[in-house]
Amino acid sequence: MQVRITSATPPMFSKQGFKPTDFKAGDEMDITWFPAKSGKLGGQLATLKLSDGRTFKDAEFSPAQADNDAQAGAKAP
Repeated sequence: MQVRITSATPPMFSKQGFKPTDFKAGDEMDITWFPAKSGKLGGQLATLKLSDGRTFKDAEFSPAQADNDAQAGAKAP
């Protein structure tokens, strides 16, 4: 199943210590996102956790929405 998630800009990943080589096709990761207002599966990235335990938090997204735990609870199937 494919889920379309919009994420932060590359500089935001870099500021949190991530490099392009940290992400490879086929890697498994846990993500949470803010659901799309349209109701379709997908939305705006909230957090991304790699298999090595490092976690990215999308700080570019609106802090008011980022604090909404009810919205951030969506997980990829």
